[in-house]
Amino acid sequence: MALEGIYKTFLDVVTRNELEGTNPYQMAPGTTGKSGWTFGQLQWDLSTTHEIYNNYNARDLFRNIITDSNLFNEIELDNIMKKIVIKNSDISEYENRINQALSSEQGVKKIQEALPKDIDHNLNRVNELIDLITETNDHASEEFLNQDSVKMFLMDYNNQFGLDRGGKMENFLLGNEVDFGGQNGTKKIHMGLEGNLDWNYLLKAVFSTEWGQKRPDDIARRFSNLIEGVGIYNMGFTAKNIDYLFSNILYKCNKFSTIMCNKGNKGLN
Repeated sequence: MALEGIYKTFLDVVTRNELEGTNPYQMAPGTTGKSGWTFGQLQWDLSTTHEIYNNYNARDLFRNIITDSNLFNEIELDNIMKKIVIKNSDISEYENRINQALSSEQGVKKIQEALPKDIDHNLNRVNELIDLITETNDHASEEFLNQDSVKMFLMDYNNQFGLDRGGKMENFLLGNEVDFGGQNGTKKIHMGLEGNLDWNYLLKAVFSTEWGQKRPDDIARRFSNLIEGVGIYNMGFTAKNIDYLFSNILYKCNKFSTIMCNKGNKGLN
């Protein structure tokens, strides 16, 4: 299935965000954040029950692929499924055969078929949240939130961290005051909206999270990839946003060199 519009652009952006040279048809150990073993262009995390669509999750897809490969007996299948739910557990005994299954013709086909379903599920969640925000938050502009760039920013956040119903990010976007961070050595940052919800507030919120404080370079890199994928003139930036970008984001990019080493990225370089 050929992806078009926001589906294609989002896949291009999130693939750049997640893979960074990783083969999507092989198992990859979690190297950032709290992720465990992952696979696919969206780097589905097997240490979580990431839902792809209608109660069908990444573990279901993974088990279907390795079962249909006929490379494992039932005992091995059960052992693998017990191991992959544990972050970066030792799967060396099975890893070569797992990669063989994932990269097989049927494995690739199943992963490719799941991609648009996952993106659609993600977009539906973001649209649901945007509807809720515009109904309840007087400081939120429907015009701003319904831009493809904003939707993809929220979709990328949802793919990486999850936009949990009732979670901190949802509460913040609904106009409530929340405390971000405050765990694992990060500073507790109290935030609420004092003006209209815009790019500055979205970025400040994400940079205030535990991961945003620990790895601001990663947040900046992902945002730069979004700008490159969408096009800077399609982001809906105001002069106020541009000022914030140059005084804050670029500072983080320079201080943490990851983004500056992201060859070919025209986003913020």
